[in-house]
Amino acid sequence: KEVGKILSTLQKLRLERNTVIIFTSDHGDGIGSHRWAQKNMFYDETARIPFIISQKGTTKIGTSDFLVNNGLDIMPTVCDYAGARVPPEYQGISLRDIAEGDKPDKKRKYVACSTHFVQDPRKDGKPIDLKGRMIRTENYKYYIFNQGKQPEMLIDMKNDPGEMENLVGNPDYKKILDEHREIFAEYKKESGDNFSA
Repeated sequence: KEVGKILSTLQKLRLERNTVIIFTSDHGDGIGSHRWAQKNMFYDETARIPFIISQKGTTKIGTSDFLVNNGLDIMPTVCDYAGARVPPEYQGISLRDIAEGDKPDKKRKYVACSTHFVQDPRKDGKPIDLKGRMIRTENYKYYIFNQGKQPEMLIDMKNDPGEMENLVGNPDYKKILDEHREIFAEYKKESGDNFSA
């Protein structure tokens, strides 16, 4: 309803064609999925959020299968629409071409996410200090944490969209697991992330 008010005002003021709308949100809570009520995990229920770009007359209706990491991609996208230069060392990319219906020059190999979950001490007096990283490729998610019952996870998102089966330890997926470990090492090197499990 409130977004509708903004769109109606843009229409009344005849600013639709000169305004780029980027709609996104904070990630949600687990609402009990995977027995998790917080929002610090990498399951799609909490990590997958809307990311919509719209400008009347230029953007296309539809969705893209391009891997988006909107936290990093918002600034380059806004700069692109504004005609501003993005610092060359910045890791995000503009999504303007994709929003306007063009294919990207090259498809992203992966996107990465991080979490740092700190909570009050447990019964034993030790604080919960869970850190993790997630690599999302076209068909898989690879999670790695500094502690926990499953410190490393590989999920086949095509065949297991509910993220119920951890494939680490499954010999049929050893090659894919090794590939994702290599991608994670590549991510750490490129980003300067010093995470260790």
